[in-house]
Amino acid sequence: MANENSIGVVEEAYNNFKRGDVGALLAQMDASIEWHVPDVPSARFGGRRQGQERVREFFTILGTDQDVVTFEPRQFFAQGDTVVALGNYEWRVKATGKSFRSDFAHVFTVRDGKVTRFQEYTDSAAASEAYRK
Repeated sequence: MANENSIGVVEEAYNNFKRGDVGALLAQMDASIEWHVPDVPSARFGGRRQGQERVREFFTILGTDQDVVTFEPRQFFAQGDTVVALGNYEWRVKATGKSFRSDFAHVFTVRDGKVTRFQEYTDSAAASEAYRK
């Protein structure tokens, strides 16, 4: 039951993201959330952030710098307080007009119904190429 609840929290987070409802997405996060995204040369969104305001900043930068072409989380696996989501996406970099596609693995820690940690694994080389002018 705990695994199903944790997967539900993550699915709801993705739904909030797809709707563009960053406020609802942030409400699902612990106040001291740890957020880890790979560094990509020339991109501003990468790195480690802590706390809801820093994660809000991530989503602001992401929306300013990229457009979602497709975003498809496809499989979810849970064990204990960890949820892994596998999927793929395509983004268009606004500054260059280039797109990149990648499979992704997103690893969430969910405690007491809140996301406390997020880690993304993706093809950062493809993203880097799309940011290259």
